[in-house]
Amino acid sequence: LNSFEGIKQELPSVFLNIKPFNLGNIGIVSHHYFKAGYLDYVTAEDLNSSHLDFSSARVGIYNEFYRPFKLKGLSLTPLIGMTGIFYSNSPRHVHATQALVNYDLFLNSSFARSYSRFRHIIKPYLHYKGLSKPKLTPDTPFIFDIEDGYSHTNLLKGGISNLFYLKKLPLFDPNFIIDLSAYSFLDTKTFKKPIPKIQGSLTWNFPSFTLGTKCAWNVENQFIDYANVGVG
Repeated sequence: LNSFEGIKQELPSVFLNIKPFNLGNIGIVSHHYFKAGYLDYVTAEDLNSSHLDFSSARVGIYNEFYRPFKLKGLSLTPLIGMTGIFYSNSPRHVHATQALVNYDLFLNSSFARSYSRFRHIIKPYLHYKGLSKPKLTPDTPFIFDIEDGYSHTNLLKGGISNLFYLKKLPLFDPNFIIDLSAYSFLDTKTFKKPIPKIQGSLTWNFPSFTLGTKCAWNVENQFIDYANVGVG
């Protein structure tokens, strides 16, 4: 570990992911996830402040219920979920319990057309994601990672995915995937523009590996949020 780096340890760590199952014959799918671990964060030595180190046991329970509907070429899926997280320690040196509700709505469709050399599938989609006001304020629990930084959210994401299947080089997955999307944050004064962020990604699949790139443009402040290239 370099003197200028911090490190997060998560030992031991256990998780249980229950396979989604149908609730009777009403079409509602239930999904449950459990994760527990002891987290220990050590700050950079260059900070010369051992009191900044922190640790806590974290036990999380996540539950989701969703119901897909088919409407003449459209797929509509409402979802509601509940999250509960217990921390054995906090900055106030007492235990803390986080609780919140998430509610989502997925709307998508699919159009396909075949050409002499490839098959093209277009998938427009719209995703609304909402998070209720969490029980704990952001400064109450220790922030080990993004799983601890919950905040009230109303997010709308719309986009189009383009899937290309080459007939001479058939794969289980599409040979090329091009995805373009835009984000709108509702009920907030953080952004002045209705669509403050746009994002694009390109995935090129090969028989033994995948090449991908992803970038985002901050429309609000006119700069690149990120640009990544990866091989998997």
